[in-house]
Amino acid sequence: MTRALILVAFVTVVLAFAQAAQAMLIQDNFESYATGAGVPPGWVDASKAPSATWEIAQVGGNKALKGASGPISPESDAIAGPATATGWYVENFKMEVSFNVLSGDGGGVGMGQLYGATYTGNSYYIGLSVPFSMIGLYEEGLSAGTREMQVVTLPSGVLNYGQWYDLRMVSTGTTFQVWFRPHTTDPWQESQKIIEVPQDLAHPGHKSYVDGVAACWVSEGDGDPARGASTMLFDDFRLEAAPFPAAEEYSDEFADATRSLANWSQHWCTLDFPTVDGSQVARFTTAAHTGGIGLGLAKQYYTHNFVLRTSMCVDTSFSGGVIWGWEGTGTADTDFHIEVERVGGNITLDFDEEQNSTSGTDETQLAWYQEPEQPGVYWYSIQVRADYRYFYVWWWKRGDPKPASPVITIQQDLAHPGYRLVNLGGLGLWQNDSRVACFDDFFFHGTPVPAVNAPEGTSVQVEPEPGLSMTFDAVSEGGTASVETSTTAPGGGPGGLEFQGLYYDINTTCVYSGPITIALTYDDAGMTPEQEANLRLMHWVTANQQWTDITQSVDTAANVITGVTDSLSVFAIATLPVFQGFLEPVNMPPSAMSVFKQKSTIPVKFKLLDAATGAPVSNAVATIWGEKVAQGAPSGVNEPIYSTQPDGGNTFRYDPAAGQYIFNLSTRNLASGTIYRIHANIMGGLMDRWVDVAVK
Repeated sequence: MTRALILVAFVTVVLAFAQAAQAMLIQDNFESYATGAGVPPGWVDASKAPSATWEIAQVGGNKALKGASGPISPESDAIAGPATATGWYVENFKMEVSFNVLSGDGGGVGMGQLYGATYTGNSYYIGLSVPFSMIGLYEEGLSAGTREMQVVTLPSGVLNYGQWYDLRMVSTGTTFQVWFRPHTTDPWQESQKIIEVPQDLAHPGHKSYVDGVAACWVSEGDGDPARGASTMLFDDFRLEAAPFPAAEEYSDEFADATRSLANWSQHWCTLDFPTVDGSQVARFTTAAHTGGIGLGLAKQYYTHNFVLRTSMCVDTSFSGGVIWGWEGTGTADTDFHIEVERVGGNITLDFDEEQNSTSGTDETQLAWYQEPEQPGVYWYSIQVRADYRYFYVWWWKRGDPKPASPVITIQQDLAHPGYRLVNLGGLGLWQNDSRVACFDDFFFHGTPVPAVNAPEGTSVQVEPEPGLSMTFDAVSEGGTASVETSTTAPGGGPGGLEFQGLYYDINTTCVYSGPITIALTYDDAGMTPEQEANLRLMHWVTANQQWTDITQSVDTAANVITGVTDSLSVFAIATLPVFQGFLEPVNMPPSAMSVFKQKSTIPVKFKLLDAATGAPVSNAVATIWGEKVAQGAPSGVNEPIYSTQPDGGNTFRYDPAAGQYIFNLSTRNLASGTIYRIHANIMGGLMDRWVDVAVK
């Protein structure tokens, strides 16, 4: 059963909005339309053959949508649905319809895409067959063809011609469900759920959205004369789903340096905006390392459908290009890039893919070469376009017409880790080696990733971004959850704290109570055991403008760090320095407690080391405080009497010669025969280390 759905212009049927990016309701009982031939107003006919027909039919005291497929060969399904250009968020929707099979095989409902008369998109649909007494959930997975997700054979006599039934398709975010029953207006019962299969968003068909709309379809019998072309009635159509946001555009001619600097972030390079060949351009210079600039819009865009275009100055030593994908840290990148290189009079275009940390770079999937007219400097234009099926690359001399045919065409494989999202923060212009590159005329058109739904309930888990999940203890009013990423820490960070990777600004529109559990995946490539052991999940608390350690657990096998918070703002993974303990003359357990004479000085000293390099950390701020923990004659090691001048205030000072922090604590105001607990409060309380000493 191969079925196609629709991608069409917007016409309102019945639309009810709660909030932007929240559930949209489309429903139709067909009572407002005149009977007769043709698809009703507000609906569109996307049938595969002219012989397929739709009309509003009078059925008893009600009206219904009547569809008839064409001949069984060639395939000629009848397909119709509400006319809307809105894409739908596939993780959470409900679709219902009542149906009546009058003759032939049957049909069903579905949600997905149509490209003209040739179906090449992806969809999910319920298919039913009266002759075979079957109901199935199917998937059209782009070029992968049809996949039966689950098929149920009904008992004999349950599915008959000329009777009304109700059909329901539900996506919960983790499963697809199919519900079926004889027609009734009663609430749905759990026993009427006949199919439930896991959603696998890594599968080609299981993208995070469908760029089409729900539709009704009537089968032509899959070319089987025994099944035959079909005629069906549909009524009480209803879809509740979160709309997918419209495409956005961004362009930059680099004519305003202030604007450009505000919208672009630099990566291992210097960026300026000189005038070259009469036009102000973006120029960046790297040392002996890959460098680049990326749009700092802190948004994510789908990689299935976008256009990226720019011009580049290709001189005799040029090596650069364009990049799009996920910007991680180290080998955590998952991206695609077109590498353009000018060597020996030839220009080479390589389409490369960075396959995240597991596979490295997939070099030169396809290359194209051009012999320039003569050695020198040329301005060329490059355009990359994705259309759900392929990546296309055009290359031409700036000022000339863009060629009709691309020089590179590569099929998209949406099951691959890299074929998921375009993170515009990591989309940029780049080049290798210690050289200078100039770019101009930048343009990007793409569809932003919508915020995910956070429905009402308890223990509500959502994943607003791959590798980041959040679990609400309780949600009393559903909404959305979204995240924006940045490479800049808000308010900087306390000295000694080493941040890893990105900063995640998490927001929600839902009403919640209780704690929220945040889980972030991290990349441990290149980490020392000390670094990984000292990982912490940090939360920037807006109220007091400070970082707080919310770490609950670190799973070093799964590379997941978890923390608990009661508010949302910016979160990040950081590494604490290694505390090497308090140093002599203060003893640390299991050694015997140090005993100091009253009216002397206790030199309280400790070291902090960088977890990655082992080098001393010198820029942390630490304060000292104490508390009385026991009264009585102390026992332990009598330390020498220190008469060093006591320090004032409560802040440790750093001794660069010894590579340690020190505070000379006066015992003049401490009671003899008492045990005190001395605390070193490090980095604003992110580390609190203590040791017990006695005063005699």
